Amino acid sequence: MIYLYTGATDCMAERAPELLQIAEKYDLDELKEDCEYVMAESLSCENAAMFWLLADAHNARTQLKHAVRTLFTRNKVDLMQPTVLMPQ
Repeated sequence: MIYLYTGATDCMAERAPELLQIAEKYDLDELKEDCEYVMAESLSCENAAMFWLLADAHNARTQLKHAVRTLFTRNKVDLMQPTVLMPQ
């Protein structure tokens, strides 16, 4: 709610995936862009699959999808290990 009034939130880093869903639901394009940026910055082999699914499900712009594609391309050997995408 604070974001609607100030254009900023102090919980973006911890809650970007959740906020991306909210931004899509309420058509908050600036919040969506901020979420994508934060998620792209925190992208890793461990969260790439989840971030790709969220980006696709919530019509993320190209920024997050491009970051995930780049990570997949650069780390395809590591990502082929079953423990990376599906930890036990």
